Amino acid sequence: MQAKRGRPKNLERRQSILDAAVIKAGKNGYHGLVMADVARDCGISSSLLFRYFPNKDALLDGMRTRSEEHLKWFLVGIKHFARESRTCTDFLSGVGTLYAGFIHQMHDYYALWFLNKNLLSKHNSWLFSRLYPTLSHRLARMPDYRNEIAPEFVTRAFFDDIFHVVFLHERMGTGIPQGVSRDEYVRVASTSIGTFLATPKADTTRSGRRALATSLPGCDSGE
Repeated sequence: MQAKRGRPKNLERRQSILDAAVIKAGKNGYHGLVMADVARDCGISSSLLFRYFPNKDALLDGMRTRSEEHLKWFLVGIKHFARESRTCTDFLSGVGTLYAGFIHQMHDYYALWFLNKNLLSKHNSWLFSRLYPTLSHRLARMPDYRNEIAPEFVTRAFFDDIFHVVFLHERMGTGIPQGVSRDEYVRVASTSIGTFLATPKADTTRSGRRALATSLPGCDSGE
């Protein structure tokens, strides 16, 4: 007997609704998100949309849940690279590339966050409170980690930098220097920071950290 195929179609439609909603919200903000517009973009009636999401708050909850699912897979990737990597550079390069792809995939969701800070700030604080400790813990366990600087500082600086560079590139075409791919940006940044972390007597003063930051692609000293 042939299996019923209705449920997968429903799931696909739910995902298509969320895709359309997050794009609309990323452009117009939460208050500019109109249910009828989302339904029209999906090619369905408003009444059918309301069967999946009865109001905008339900849509927002769906966006949050999907972001959490993506983050869970990202955390799995962190553990994978931690097992496979033997150096700080290898670890940062693998996880950084994964993270750049994550931001690329979710940039409309984060645009909504920037447009409505209060709306999602608590949710995203929870997301990143799970992300950064996991990254820091795994980074500090790399065999060549020799630097005295706290891994939490390096992790946050590195991944915040990737976030803003990739996000700006996706939203406005700026951030990543012309001719440099996302992966190339991550590779160069990973090499710079990995070398820094593997050097026992690296300059961890404010000026030393600034010199490290300005060695990344597209950064300069402001001169």
